[in-house]
Amino acid sequence: MSYVPQAVQNYQRKSCEGLSIWLFLLSLLGNTTYALAILVVSLDPHYLAPYVPWLMGALVPCVIQMFILYQFHTYPH
Repeated sequence: MSYVPQAVQNYQRKSCEGLSIWLFLLSLLGNTTYALAILVVSLDPHYLAPYVPWLMGALVPCVIQMFILYQFHTYPH
């Protein structure tokens, strides 16, 4: 959730100036592989139930990071 203020600021300024795209790419990669590490073991709901907080903690930031990467594509740097 820490990226939400950044996404809002980018939207207001219509710019991603001063940001490193690598920060968001590597963070997205890390969160994605973390979620996949949990999901690759089993997709059984009984197995996944205790891991829901960790999955949400990895996948929700992925959505925000993808939105910021979209902003990198759309707005000037």
